[in-house]
Amino acid sequence: MQHMLSPEVRANLTKLKGEKAGEYFGAAVEMANLAGETNGAAMLKPGRSHLPTVNFFDRKGYEANPIVQKRNAGQLLEAVYRVMHGANASRQLYGNAQFEESFRAEQMQK
Repeated sequence: MQHMLSPEVRANLTKLKGEKAGEYFGAAVEMANLAGETNGAAMLKPGRSHLPTVNFFDRKGYEANPIVQKRNAGQLLEAVYRVMHGANASRQLYGNAQFEESFRAEQMQK
């Protein structure tokens, strides 16, 4: 099942990342998959990037996911982005290209 971001979350991502929002679309979807749609959306709201990720996960979820530990919401978005687009990653990779194309299509519809 493909997880899509609500219009509000997409708008928040654009506010946070500006012109680079399309590059972070995939990472935002993965954050929503990781934390749940509501908590993932809450982490992307303006002014919340400084909040610790422990505020958005239950104890078991927080302890089971090393990527979320000892980070704030903004750092988690960056960490997920780096995992997805590591040093050898390319925008031409199928998944990356799909996410960017989807984001551009959404922006064109507005």
